[in-house]
Amino acid sequence: MFHDEDVAGHLVNPVLDFPDQEEQDGPEGCLSIPGLYFDTKRRMNVVAKGYTADGDPVQVVGAGNLGRCLQHETDRDHEASQALTMITKDLLLPAVVNLSRS
Repeated sequence: MFHDEDVAGHLVNPVLDFPDQEEQDGPEGCLSIPGLYFDTKRRMNVVAKGYTADGDPVQVVGAGNLGRCLQHETDRDHEASQALTMITKDLLLPAVVNLSRS
């Protein structure tokens, strides 16, 4: 589900398209791993096509924060295993090793 000012709804199986090359840069985190934020470059403008919860085709045009959120949530679905591998190997594993040594 998404909600940004006057726009709200469900976007099932989204496919993203980028109408231009404009970018934005800023910190992003994940509710699954609170407290960790990484500077993340995203496209500014996004066109997301998918389906409503009822199966009807829908298109959402997002700029700024909505564009960032659409990309973040889509990435989360497609790249979650890569991110978890990176976080586990590079951040959590060293912290656990340091704790076991103290």
